[in-house]
Amino acid sequence: MASILNIGVSALKTYQQALNSTGHNIANVNTPGYSRQVINLSSRDPELTPAGWLGTGVELHGINRQYDDFTAKRVRDGRSTVGELDAFYSNAQRLDSILADPAVGLSPALNDFFNAMQELADDPASIPSRQLLLAESRSLVERMHDLDQQFADSQAQVNRRLDDVVQEIDRLAESIANANDAVVSALGHGSHQTPNDLLDQRDELINELSDLVNITTVEQSDGAMNVFIGRGQVLVVGNVASDISTVSSPADASQRDVIFSNDFGDTNISSELDGGELGGLLSFRREMLDTTRNQLGLVALGISMQMNQQHQLGIDLDGDVGGAIFSTPEIQVLGNANNSGGAVTASYGTLSDLTASDYKLEYDGGNSYTLRRLSDNTTPASIPAEPLRLPPPRSMASA
Repeated sequence: MASILNIGVSALKTYQQALNSTGHNIANVNTPGYSRQVINLSSRDPELTPAGWLGTGVELHGINRQYDDFTAKRVRDGRSTVGELDAFYSNAQRLDSILADPAVGLSPALNDFFNAMQELADDPASIPSRQLLLAESRSLVERMHDLDQQFADSQAQVNRRLDDVVQEIDRLAESIANANDAVVSALGHGSHQTPNDLLDQRDELINELSDLVNITTVEQSDGAMNVFIGRGQVLVVGNVASDISTVSSPADASQRDVIFSNDFGDTNISSELDGGELGGLLSFRREMLDTTRNQLGLVALGISMQMNQQHQLGIDLDGDVGGAIFSTPEIQVLGNANNSGGAVTASYGTLSDLTASDYKLEYDGGNSYTLRRLSDNTTPASIPAEPLRLPPPRSMASA
């Protein structure tokens, strides 16, 4: 039967737990990912007396964390966007500093070359002017070779960072799977109360993952959180984490591809990933680094073609017809590592036919090869198989 002493005891015990919860909040004020917890109080079940229902005191009904799913998703989306833009910007800034550097950029070398050309045009018979032009021509070639090497170094740096980011994603995925196991286990003990601290720890892991790649989450009925990346690839389901890794691209060994592995095999998902640092690195490589290297090649090709054509129209001091000043760059063709045989060569007609893009030559398994421009994913030409005189490969070739 309820008494003033029983009611007092229930109140003391309940508010002692409330004080403990407040102390827990204060102790974790600087804990990353911690959500403030609040207690829910309710009256104890009353007792029926001859005079009516008599109250029996107060009790702790539950402890809830201050958390909103919509806000949490918006925060993760924001972190993913910031991670992507920061990775893109930092790499683009480094590339810009190479090209815009007044000491090692391309513009100073071009200016010196054309100034030497103008000086020779003013006095064609001057031997020092001729020697100066040849010297500046060699300097221009060396500058272009140096820039291309620096672009290659940037490519290697992107590859190393891709390896590190993918390893971190793998680690976080495994940690989220373990956190799911702990949450499901805590909920499965017959208690209707949520394990707030475990949920905070799991959400913090998911937030860290969103810094690296764009993700989508779906909560299961048992409390586990499934995590998806790319175009629906399941990174975490329940307490099982899938594997992602990086490998050398079969189309270009100088680049790294991101591979998603599950029971059905390995899938290249590089083109399907966005957001986070991983998306920023892939976007920088695709939209800036590869395009810039191709643009440098177009500049080299344009200078060599135009200068050679013009020089061959004149004669030297001995009356002989001029020759080529520069060696003409060749189009690089990379065979896919999965090809079974055959070789492809590429040539160009005029400079206006070229764009700063890579192209991919694919065999359809039937009677034709299709050339696809990767910059805009268009198909400028479909080529009958027979004129190429290639043995039909078992897989695509990349150029």
